Amino acid sequence: MTKKMTLEEMQAELARLKRLVPDPKRQIRHPKPDRVVEEEFRGKKKSCPRCGKEGDILDEFGLRMYRGKWRPQSYCRACRSSTTPHAAPPESEKDGR
Repeated sequence: MTKKMTLEEMQAELARLKRLVPDPKRQIRHPKPDRVVEEEFRGKKKSCPRCGKEGDILDEFGLRMYRGKWRPQSYCRACRSSTTPHAAPPESEKDGR
């Protein structure tokens, strides 16, 4: 047989239950890639469309979550953190030497 609850008891029980169940509207702000995802991109190279720098995806570019999948960042870390309008490649990379 169930016990009759007062309104205050019901509200307290509802508040307790809400704390137990995660809110589906709340999103993880900065999810981290797991080891499987990192292994998928380890050792792969790409070039930055902004400055032309070529490097390892994990070391030079990083990953981002897009539509539920991990993808490499388009710009290198230096171009993304740069406050200048365009980060030019070093002179040695321009000449192809």
